[in-house]
Amino acid sequence: MTNLQEELRELILYKHSKEQRDKVVAWVGNDRRRFDVLMQLFLGDEYRVVQRAAWALRFIGEQHPEWIKAYLDALVKAIQHPTHDAVVRNGLLVLVEMDIPKKYWGELLEMGFDYLMKVSTPTAIKRAALLVVAKICEQEPELREELVLVLQDQMPHAPVGFRNIAGKFIKKFS
Repeated sequence: MTNLQEELRELILYKHSKEQRDKVVAWVGNDRRRFDVLMQLFLGDEYRVVQRAAWALRFIGEQHPEWIKAYLDALVKAIQHPTHDAVVRNGLLVLVEMDIPKKYWGELLEMGFDYLMKVSTPTAIKRAALLVVAKICEQEPELREELVLVLQDQMPHAPVGFRNIAGKFIKKFS
């Protein structure tokens, strides 16, 4: 492990808090090399490190979506085979903030619809999956009807927070 990796790993593991997440985001700042170090830890297999790196990645991805492009293959693979739920939730939310290349649409739609249809999917992941699927549906109108049907099917047993956002997309795409 390099000195930068060890430094960031210690920062990530110090404690799990919004304040600590912000320190990780600040540590990366506008330094692409430090972002690469964060991605190495995010794509690793150390459960707590991956979980907390994912949270920081979401905020850095919003600030620098162009940095994510070099890691899209790895990010999509990490979302498909997550070490922690935080990888799915934050990975999908990073994708919402960028132009998703068409070559990923099929995988992301399949994954997104799977998450939406499973009753056991945590609400935060369902919400993130909905945002990605809806983003693609914006550009592929023929998929909107399928999304509306899936969302309508979920409404009776969905938590209030999900019903709220799902209802907005049902209205928008109907």
